[in-house]
Amino acid sequence: MSSSDLISMLKTQKASSQDQVSMTVRMPVEMAAQVDGLAEFLNISRNETVLKLISPELEKVKKEIDSLYLEDDEDISNIDAASDESKFFILNTNKGNNIEDHNRMVNNGLAEAFCDPWMFYIDKIKKNDVVFLYENGKGIVSYGRSNGVTEISNRKSDPSQDKSHFQKLENYTILDNPIKASEIRSILGRNIPFLKTLIHLSDGIKLLKYIQSTKK
Repeated sequence: MSSSDLISMLKTQKASSQDQVSMTVRMPVEMAAQVDGLAEFLNISRNETVLKLISPELEKVKKEIDSLYLEDDEDISNIDAASDESKFFILNTNKGNNIEDHNRMVNNGLAEAFCDPWMFYIDKIKKNDVVFLYENGKGIVSYGRSNGVTEISNRKSDPSQDKSHFQKLENYTILDNPIKASEIRSILGRNIPFLKTLIHLSDGIKLLKYIQSTKK
């Protein structure tokens, strides 16, 4: 993207109507001066300028992460559907995309995903599979065992994005203390791409045992 394209995009990009939170970012003096200069040129605040600069890059990084796979046995497309053994998944509630979707999933115990291919991966979750719901910034906030029945929602008004696939979670539990990303890494002994929508964990039993032990 050329500098002229970027400036054009910044001028026309609509301001976000979503709820906002405060974050402190430290940057070199020279970079801050450039941001201030751009803000003055666009006649908007420093905060709005930084937000507009970050947004497209954040979306690009998220798409790149979604394209990554873990080890072969954790590639969802390779899951053995014929196996009766319970499997384990981490499902990102995508709070950053839609807070209403996040709240509905957590409050009602739903394993839900939107858009191709992620909504179709919900179909691969079988009865009694364990699904951990992961909230960005907090960690695993709840979990339950799937009922194995995929349902389709048509709740959105936009015909191009009106569907989601979801399964209801049984024995659903909201955790008093979410399991943070750092704790998950420590329990599993490895890194996890938490921004991916759905992750199959071949060693997810470790997380379940940890949760059960802390509830005693």
